[in-house]
Amino acid sequence: MKKIPYIIILSVIAILFLYFFIFHYGLSRDSNEWNNFASYFNGVINPIIMIINVFVFIKLTKAVSDENGKRAEIQIKVQRDIAIMQLRMQEINTMSSVLNEAFVPNASGNSILEKGQPIVFAISYIECFVTSKLTLFAINKESETTKKIEELHDKMGAYYELFTTKLPIREQIIDLLIVRSEVLNSLQNITIND
Repeated sequence: MKKIPYIIILSVIAILFLYFFIFHYGLSRDSNEWNNFASYFNGVINPIIMIINVFVFIKLTKAVSDENGKRAEIQIKVQRDIAIMQLRMQEINTMSSVLNEAFVPNASGNSILEKGQPIVFAISYIECFVTSKLTLFAINKESETTKKIEELHDKMGAYYELFTTKLPIREQIIDLLIVRSEVLNSLQNITIND
């Protein structure tokens, strides 16, 4: 693109050189000669300018197309990232809701086992999360977050055993709530920082 002005200038000089030194050896005073010169000049310069215009048009079209392609790729990536973030947030909210319900006994249940159903559901949900949802958060099985989730699962199982045999001890519930918060915070941090 930067060479085009130089090409045009060199073309004009070459045309003038050819015309003056091949045909006339100097400037003419005859208007017919100037008319012939103008026709010659237009006949030679117009195809050159047309070729340059086509070249510039092709370059500009390619540059616009490349830019649109890059922009489309960026938009697709942003949309994918937004969709993943929404899925992650939905999963975090579901986990939080399931875990919160585990701490509220089922009031409609007649027996201890029926009242503990939300705890059993929470344990099942955590197992499902470990087996199928870790990839959504790009967490591997050896990560700190996975270990915290497994710890939450174990503590939730112990909570269920205490719930069905006797009332859970306050410290155990607090410990379980701390692990629950750590897991949810870790998942939220992964979602935000990824």
